[in-house]
Amino acid sequence: MAKAVTTRIPGGQVDKSNDLLDPEVLHDVARLVKALKSSGVLPMVTALLEQRDDVLAILMRVVNTPDVKRTIVQIEGLLQTLRRLSPGFTGAVQSGLERGLAEASRESDGSMTVFSLLKALRNPDIARAIRVSLAFLEGFGHQIGE
Repeated sequence: MAKAVTTRIPGGQVDKSNDLLDPEVLHDVARLVKALKSSGVLPMVTALLEQRDDVLAILMRVVNTPDVKRTIVQIEGLLQTLRRLSPGFTGAVQSGLERGLAEASRESDGSMTVFSLLKALRNPDIARAIRVSLAFLEGFGHQIGE
């Protein structure tokens, strides 16, 4: 039989009350098990727990490959880069991407002449996007050239 749950309280006292016997907790546990069973997840969770050693061995074998390790390092680097960006900037980039993709999907005429390109360059939004793109390309090119 399971031992009672004990909790250390500051000051050295030990609380020996067993929260699992609380009717509200029992009701919550029963609801959880019922939801797991009705969704079909309970047999899977039970099987995973019963075979946990084999499952963990397989998981470690899969995760402990050079490709997975490299992917984890790349994701970590990407997250560090994103963390350095200001939330306002990333929000503006995200909104710009969404709006740009929406505009691109509405563009139906695939032809463009030199004159239509020169006319488009006078649009302040297009000129701003080109300036940002060129600044990005300059920084990117400089970094990969080192």
